Amino acid sequence: MNLYSETFVIVQQMVMIARLIIQQHVCIDQLIR
Repeated sequence: MNLYSETFVIVQQMVMIARLIIQQHVCIDQLIR
């Protein structure tokens, strides 16, 4: 159970990082356009 919760936290962190990267790319696309 502890291992599952740790894995869930890692997945949440990766999702947050992916969202930040997507937001940065969207901002860059808007600046270029």
